[in-house]
Amino acid sequence: MSENVPLTEKQVECVKKERKPWVTWLVLCLSIIFYGVFIKIPIDGLDPVAQKALAYAIVIVVFLLFEIFPVAVTSVIGVVIPTPLGIMSQGDVFANFAIGPVFFVFGVFIL
Repeated sequence: MSENVPLTEKQVECVKKERKPWVTWLVLCLSIIFYGVFIKIPIDGLDPVAQKALAYAIVIVVFLLFEIFPVAVTSVIGVVIPTPLGIMSQGDVFANFAIGPVFFVFGVFIL
């Protein structure tokens, strides 16, 4: 069995170190600007809705990588926002969660 080893001062400082608020705002603003620019540039062989979906997926991945919002909030954003952006209807978005494996995992967590 492994024993708990105390952290060094340098490790404690690294854990306590928080991101500066301006970095969060910078990444958030750049992500929104990226989305706006990306959907305006035509890509051959990709219809506008697919281009919006691709840009939106990239923005969500950036949000997750930089933890602009907590992961749970980013996940909710990932499900709720495609409808107002015109990417998918609300029924189509939530229909993807009504499959067997999702209900199985949900049932396991309930037990």
